[in-house]
Amino acid sequence: MISILKTSHVLLLITLAALLMALLPHSSSAQSQTSQTISVSPTLFEMKAAPGQVWSSELRIVNVNDYDIVVYPQVVNFQPLDETGRVNLLFNETEAEIRDTLASWVQIATEPVTVPQQQTVTIPFSVAAPAGAQPGGHYAAILIGTRPPASGSGSSQVQTAQFVSSLLFVRIDGEIVEQGNIREFRTSKIIVPNPEVGFELRFENTGNVYLQPQGDIIIYNMWGAERGVIPINHQTHYGRVVQNSIREFIFSWKGETTFLDIGRYTAVATLGYGESSKNFVTQETSFWIIPYQQIAIALIIIAGIFFFIGWVVRLYIRRMLILAGIDPASAQTRMRRAPQTLQLRTESPVHIEPSSIFLPIRQGVLDVRTRMRIPASLSHKVRTVGQIIFAYRLFCVAVLGVLLIVGGVWWYITSVSNEDKEYEVTIGNPDASVSVSSEEVFYQSIKAANSQSPDTQVTQNYTIEVINRSGTLGVAAQLRLELEVDGYTVSSLKTEIGESTNRTVIVFHPSQQEHALALSQALSGALLSASETQPTDAITIFAGTDLAR
Repeated sequence: MISILKTSHVLLLITLAALLMALLPHSSSAQSQTSQTISVSPTLFEMKAAPGQVWSSELRIVNVNDYDIVVYPQVVNFQPLDETGRVNLLFNETEAEIRDTLASWVQIATEPVTVPQQQTVTIPFSVAAPAGAQPGGHYAAILIGTRPPASGSGSSQVQTAQFVSSLLFVRIDGEIVEQGNIREFRTSKIIVPNPEVGFELRFENTGNVYLQPQGDIIIYNMWGAERGVIPINHQTHYGRVVQNSIREFIFSWKGETTFLDIGRYTAVATLGYGESSKNFVTQETSFWIIPYQQIAIALIIIAGIFFFIGWVVRLYIRRMLILAGIDPASAQTRMRRAPQTLQLRTESPVHIEPSSIFLPIRQGVLDVRTRMRIPASLSHKVRTVGQIIFAYRLFCVAVLGVLLIVGGVWWYITSVSNEDKEYEVTIGNPDASVSVSSEEVFYQSIKAANSQSPDTQVTQNYTIEVINRSGTLGVAAQLRLELEVDGYTVSSLKTEIGESTNRTVIVFHPSQQEHALALSQALSGALLSASETQPTDAITIFAGTDLAR
C-alpha cells in the first residue's frame, strides 16, 4: 500500500513538471506580445474643408521595441461615451450606417504595415468631403492595431487586439451654428472647514459643430480679493465638446490656511468659445469657509475687545464725574433706582455740562505740562515721566489697547485684501489629473508680456525644478523667467503653501556640483546643498524671501 502511494506521488510530480515545461515557451511568447509598445503621431487632426474638397496628411507610427512589428490601419467613427471626454469607437456599424459619414470619407491603405524596430513609418491618408456633405462637425478615428480588423459585425477580434488611435475632427463649411452654455457650475461642498474645495462645470454644446471652450474660474474671498485662478482648456487640444453633448470639467482648489480668510467665497466661471465669432458665457457659485475652532477663538477675541472698550468708557466717565464734582457712586445709585420709583423726582437730577465731557483730557494735559515745566536735571525729568506714566497708568493702558485694536483691524484689512496668496489647482479626474500651482499660472501671465529671448542656450544633462518657499506669489515664476533668459531650461515650477524661508537654496547631487555652482553664481550666490538622495539628473531650487522684490 505504501509502495503504491509513493509511486503515485512520483507520477504526479512528473506530470506537473511536464506541464510546466510545456507551458514555459507559450508564457514567454505571450509576455513578448503583451509588452509591445507602439505610438502614433499626431494623436489628433483638426481640419476645415468645403464640400467637394480633398484634404491630405500623413500619420507616423513609432516602434520603440527591439523587434519588428506588423500593424493594421482601420478607420471607424466615434461618438462621446460620457461627459468625461472619453469616446466610443463604433466598430459594429454596417455599411449603410457608415455611408455619408467621416469614416467613409477617409482614404487610407488598409494593408498590413511592417514597422522595423526602433524606427518610424509614415502612412499617408486623405479626407475627401463629398459635394453633399452636411455642414458642421464630423468625427472619426484612425486605428493602428496589432491584429487585422474583424471581418464580421462582431468586435471580439478588435477587443483582444492592441491598438492606438488618432482622432479626426473635421469641420465642413456651410451653415455653422456655434452655440453653447454652462449647464451647471457648482462646488462639491457648500461649507468647508479649510480653504480646499472641488468644482464641477458642465458645458453643453447646442450647435452643429464642435466647440473648445476656454476661460478661467476666478475665486474671490468675501472682501473681493482674488484667491485663485483655475485655467480651463488653456494650451490643450483635448477639451473639445462635440455637438448635442455635454462635457464635464472637474477641478479642485487649495489655498493658504489662514485665520483671517474665512467667510463666503465666490467663484466666477467665464468661458469663451467659437471661431467665426467669439461668444462668452458666465456663471458663478459660492461656498463658505468656516473653520469652527478658529471662529470660536475669534469670538473670544471679539468679546474681549468689547469688554475692554466698555471698561475704558466706564473708566473715563468715572473720571469725568469726579472732576465735575459728582460722586460716581451716588450718580450710579440714582440711575439704578430712577426707573423703579417716582419718589426721586423731587431729588436733584444728575446734570453734566457739555464742557465737562472733555474735562479729564484737559486736566491731564495741564497736569503733564505743569510737571514738565519744572526745571530739573535729566535724571529728574526721567523720574517725572515715570511718575506721570504711573499716575495715568490706566489711561496709558487704555491708549495702548486702542492702538493695538486699530493696528489689528488695519492688519486684518490689509491681509484679506492682499491678492498675493499662494494656491494649488488640480485639473481633471482623480485617475488622470494635472496639478497646476499658482506659480505656474503667474508665470504664464508674465511670460506673455516678456518677449526677451536668450542669447545662448545652456547645455543641460539635468532638469531644473523651481519651488517657491518665499511665501510671496510670483517669486519662483520670476526666477524661472530669468533663468530662461539666461539660457536655462526649467522643467517644473511648484509652490509649497504655507512655507517661508529666508535664503534661496540649490539642492543637487554631488555629481552635479559644477552645474549647481554655475546656477548659484547666476543667482547672486544662492546657498548650495549637496544630497545623495537627490536624483543624479535633477537640480532643485528652493526660492526664498531674498529673491522677493
